[in-house]
Amino acid sequence: MKKLIIIYLGNINSVPPVRSLLSSLSLIKDIETHLVVTSEGLDKDDSMKGLIDIHYIDETYKKTVSLIEKIARTKRIRRKIWQTIDCIYDSNSLLWVISDVCVKNLGKRLKQYNYVLHLFELIETAYLIPKYKLGKFDIEDYAKMAKQVVVPEYNRAHITK
Repeated sequence: MKKLIIIYLGNINSVPPVRSLLSSLSLIKDIETHLVVTSEGLDKDDSMKGLIDIHYIDETYKKTVSLIEKIARTKRIRRKIWQTIDCIYDSNSLLWVISDVCVKNLGKRLKQYNYVLHLFELIETAYLIPKYKLGKFDIEDYAKMAKQVVVPEYNRAHITK
């Protein structure tokens, strides 16, 4: 059976396209769908439970933390996400990485896997710590290596071609 491993940092209810994606994928019987999400990703009584396999990483993704905490949190999140992926991923798997925030938290190791890159905004340069413009990385490199790139509208899709 094919596996789809969706990775998102944050609450999926705050981003309707993510919620819609999960709802749609839960209807496909030939795909085993997994969601790797931070602890605030889904409420404990969410209707998604039971429809897809949910893997919580024991971290919250809040934007208002100190610089030192952001660096430490990025390392913790990266380690925990990859530990979870390593338990699930096999030769029939595809990662679905939602947003540049997930890309920066996954790091360069992502390029070794089969993945779909789902972007909400088109940006050329992203930073590990945007407020301080630290840890610059080029999202275009990740887009070129992705099996597919998903963008929110028709005009933006042409820009990525």
